[in-house]
Order: sequence, then structure tokens, then C-alpha cells
Amino acid sequence: MQKIFLTSILLLGLLCANAQYTISGKIISADTKQPIPSASVFFSNTSKGNATNNEGEFILDNINAGKIELVVSCVGYETYVLQTQPEKITAPLRIELQIKVKPLEEVVLGSYLKEGWLTWGKFFIENFIGSTTYAEDCKIKNPEVIQFRNYKKEGILKAFADETLEIENKSLGYIIYYKLEQFECNFISKTVAYQGYPLFENMQTKRSGLKRRWQANRQKVYHGSQMHFMRSLFRNKIIEEGFEIRRLVKIPNLEKQRVKTKLYPGGLIITYNTNDFLLHTIYEDSIAHFDSILRQTDIIDFVYPTLLTGNSIAYFLDTVTAGMRFSDYLQITYTKTIEDYDYFKKYDLERSLWPGPPVSFITLINNNPIEILSNGAIFEALDLLNLGYWSWSEKMATSLPFDYWPDSK
Repeated sequence: MQKIFLTSILLLGLLCANAQYTISGKIISADTKQPIPSASVFFSNTSKGNATNNEGEFILDNINAGKIELVVSCVGYETYVLQTQPEKITAPLRIELQIKVKPLEEVVLGSYLKEGWLTWGKFFIENFIGSTTYAEDCKIKNPEVIQFRNYKKEGILKAFADETLEIENKSLGYIIYYKLEQFECNFISKTVAYQGYPLFENMQTKRSGLKRRWQANRQKVYHGSQMHFMRSLFRNKIIEEGFEIRRLVKIPNLEKQRVKTKLYPGGLIITYNTNDFLLHTIYEDSIAHFDSILRQTDIIDFVYPTLLTGNSIAYFLDTVTAGMRFSDYLQITYTKTIEDYDYFKKYDLERSLWPGPPVSFITLINNNPIEILSNGAIFEALDLLNLGYWSWSEKMATSLPFDYWPDSK
């Protein structure tokens, strides 16, 4: 299929954004066919949602066009997720929830850790809520519902929650109801992935100063965020919004490979281990060189100097959706601010590099293209891996709903 690039997406997207839709329906039990009252019905990663009435009915209105995830959650039932487009729904929905049955593994093996939160709670908070300044005022109100499994042989830690997490973010002024579906840390690959369905609710206050602080914090975490980048990419306004994109490739460290083979000019052979060199004759400056090389990483990052344009990695799919595809890695620099010093402290980075602009890296794990909506939402998000600054900053404490837009001033 021919790819049409992003030159006209902005105008078309704005025209379609004016069209709004209403979705209604009824939630029933698949087992009894009876209505389910008080079920939570919402659009994931937004502030749009409500609960079903006594008849199991719901109405959600003022919905923009484009792909959405309609989520239905109720204690004792499996989470229901419908990925659809509101403009394609022409009649009230009838949704049946399946009763949740505990997996056989839980019943037979009892593999949940008894002291899971005591052992892994701090680790979970750091990787889910985050370790930024905003995380200090972001708390999980019901951490007791989180359970852990540790697969030591595989080097994998998983977390589960049958009940919705209630997160109080006093930094940004949100209550977040988060239906956790997956949390997995792979200690071998050193990656963390989590997936779930958050519903954002604005905190209420009469204090005008607190409202201004919330608004200022929201704007601060938005600028330079992945949401900001994806919206800029959709509109092909990367440079105007302060982003620079460069291609990055990871190449083998050939000099280190040569040194590790123990073969040197003139046929001299040395033996190396982590503690010392065993050799017959070699100059001292060569020892320093070999030692220096062996301390290097096996892979070297090479960044191309040429800036990429938005339409070189994104392409038109429809008026509210763009595709994104690239090879290797992208280095993304946000030029309008500096990195948080806490980031440097946490990873013990070279102090001479600070202050500098935030630098993040992304790669497509399965080499599959992803879809980007005009509001910055990503489908499928688990195919995109964040490295660098975003791997530290993009956590729940800095999350914003996709119906949030900063002041235009």
C-alpha cells in the first residue's frame, strides 16, 4: 500500500475533532443474564467514564472520533475491553461480563508471595509510580490488593491485582483508578513493562493557589513527554515543538572483540581475566590500552548527525490516525528544557553532562509499526520500548489523560 505522508493530517484532524459521538449500552452477567449495577465503564487513559445504574445501563457522550478502548470493570468479573471507533457504533451496546475464575496455577501451586509487598513494594513503586519529584506526592491508597510472583529461574517478577488500584496524585491533582492487567520485570534484559486501563478524575478544591499549582505541574510534565512528542509527530510539527530526532544504531565493539580473542600484531598471545593479565612481553602503554578497551561495552551506540523529519518515520492512515515505523533506534532530544538532576543522581551519570536537554531513545521491539492518534495515544504501546530519559520519567506520577491539553498561551 502506498504511504501518504503527514503533510495534510493537521487540517483533517482538526475538522474531524469537531464531530462528537455518544455511546450507550447495557452491562449484564454472561452467567445469569442479569444486569450488573455499579460497574465502571470508561475510556482508557481519559477522564471520561461513569458507573452503570441499577439496570446495568450507561451513557458516555462528547466522544471524539478515532480509535478508543472502552473498558468495563467490576469486582468478581473479568475486565472487558472493546477497541473500536465511536463513529462506527450505530446502536446501544450489550456487553456480557464473564465471572472471574482463579487460574489453576494459583489454586494448586499457591505461588503468590506471602510477604510480597514487604519485599517488592518499594521496587514496584519506583518502577510503576516513579522516582521523580512528582512521585513523592503520588500514593497507592490500596497497596494490599497487589500480589507478586517471583520466577527466579527465568529472572522475572510479576505483579497482579484483582481489584482496581486507587492512586492519589496530589502533585497533578488527579485520582487515578487503574485496572492493572500486567506488570513484569525481566531482570535478565533489564526491562520493565506494565499495562492497564486508567481512569482519571480531577481532584476538587476551593483553593485557587492549589489549582494553579496543579495546572503548572501538568504543563511542566506535558512538555517534552512522550504524549507531547506523539502529538507533535502526528501534526508534523516536530521542530516547532522543540524536538530533534536522529537515527541511532548499535554496532559491535570490534576492537573489544579483537582484544578478547587474545591475538595481537606479531603473534603475541596474552591471557586475560577479570583480575590480571598473564603475559610474557608487552609494553606498559599497551596494557593500559587493552585494559581500557576491555572495560568498554560490547555494543557501541552510533548516532547519525542528520536530523529526521516527522514525515520520514510517520505516514497517513486516516484523518485521526497516523502510522509510525522505523528501523534500529530513534534518539529524541527535547531542546526546550533541561534534564531533572534526580535522573543523573539515580543512574550516576557523568556530572559534566548536566545540565543538558532530556535525551530519550525508542525502538520497535517486534519491528511492527504502531498507530498514533491525534491526541497522542499509541496502539500497540507494548511494541514500543523507551530507553534513556523517558524510561525514568514516563511513570504514573507524571501521567496525564489523553483528553488533557495544555494552555495555548
